[in-house]
Amino acid sequence: MKRETGYAEEDWLRGRRLATRKRPDYAEEDWLRGRGLATRKRTGYAEEDWLRGSRLATRKRTGYAEEDWLRGSRLATRKRTGYAEVDWLCRRGLATRKRTGYAEVDWLRGRGLATRKRTGYAEEDWLRGRGLATQKTSYAELWLSRTHFPRY
Repeated sequence: MKRETGYAEEDWLRGRRLATRKRPDYAEEDWLRGRGLATRKRTGYAEEDWLRGSRLATRKRTGYAEEDWLRGSRLATRKRTGYAEVDWLCRRGLATRKRTGYAEVDWLRGRGLATRKRTGYAEEDWLRGRGLATQKTSYAELWLSRTHFPRY
């Protein structure tokens, strides 16, 4: 090479034709650019560049690689929810239209195990859906003991 950069790793990349003419100072992003995974404008985040190169990221930067992956896999809704787990449940048809904020309870509702009125405790909802809970009670252990352990 005609000019020495002072960094052996970047020199190796330039020799492999992975580095641009202007020094980027980041060998990892140079590798991505050489692979055709990075956009023309520098993003500064190698992980998100990889997602964009894999066509999993949207045009607008989200800032969250995990949610970008979900969007690319068609698991996320159009509007950003902020919770990847709940988005996955929404796409699976397990979550209701209105956001509950608790993915576990949404999963129970989608399975037909939760009642219409929210109890706030997924474990109790599961018991009610299984027919183990009574209508008026507040302790899941009491429900379970009444059903499975009859009094002698």
